[in-house]
This record gives sequence, C-alpha cells and structure tokens, in this order.
Amino acid sequence: VVDDISNVIVIELCGCVQLDDYIAFGISGSEHTTLMFGGDVTWTWMDNEGVHAGDLDLSAYAQCLIRHDQNGDLVQSGACPDIQNDVSDVAGYRDGCTTCVKYTRPLQSSDPHDRPYLLGQEQFVIWSMGPVGSLDTPLGTTIPVPFRHYAQADREVALRVNFSRSPLDECRLQ
Repeated sequence: VVDDISNVIVIELCGCVQLDDYIAFGISGSEHTTLMFGGDVTWTWMDNEGVHAGDLDLSAYAQCLIRHDQNGDLVQSGACPDIQNDVSDVAGYRDGCTTCVKYTRPLQSSDPHDRPYLLGQEQFVIWSMGPVGSLDTPLGTTIPVPFRHYAQADREVALRVNFSRSPLDECRLQ
C-alpha cells in the first residue's frame, strides 16, 4: 500500500519459514533485471523476543563483514545492516509455520545506500529467505545478520512490480 501523503510504502511479507529465519524483499540492484548485488532490501524475522525488521545494503555476494581498513576506519561489505535503518511501524505474527511481518519504508530515502520505490512504472525486485546468524563486530558488539539463503530471486524469472497499481486481489491468510 502506498501512502502518497506521507510518501511511504507499507509492505507485508509472509512466508512458511522457521522461527529465527528471515524473509527479505526489496529493489533490485539493476534497473534492467533481477540482481542482488547493489540491491536494497528490508529483511524481517521473528524470534522468541519478537518481530524485527531492518534495512540491508547488499554491497557484495557474501555474508556481512565489518572490519577496520588501513586508515582505522570501519568498513563493511556483503549483506550488512544499513547505517541508516529507515524501516518503521514493524508488526507481525506467526501462525503455524507462517511468519508475517508488516513494515513501512519511505518511497524516497535520504540514505545514499537506499534505492527509491518508483510509482507509475514497474521495478525489478529481489527477495530471499534463510537463517538469521550473528556477527561479532570490531566494536565489541554482536549484531544479527542474514547468514545465508536457501531461496532467492531467480535472474531467469525476473520479477517486476508496479507499486502504485490498484490491487487486483487482497488475499489474506485466515
């Protein structure tokens, strides 16, 4: 659902995944096909502590790596949490094996790592599912990260979505 007044999009993801597995969805890293590299996704998951969602920057085909460079600055590569997490209004539930998470994102973000949700045209999208892992950072903290994926968008079946089209059907899990 697009809210033109607030310039946000509300997305609900549902999937038959294990507790502690993630579902991710977002904008392709390419304007011409489905491409994970350079993509911008929101990843969502549920665990015993509740429902979570975050903004991921897909800067390499690898699990997140955060390290100090030769100048002592922190750098990250791979599927890493974005510095500016602009995902909000996160809510979700679990019914049997199905996890559903609803969240809000801005259509246009001020974050240079985010890709815009364009209205009035189709955009290539990406998705993946897999287990949530953890990463020990050089700052002495541990953060959740996507560990790997067991399903993902297929470049041979490039999926495009027009986010501003009228819904054809609203199917809901009962």
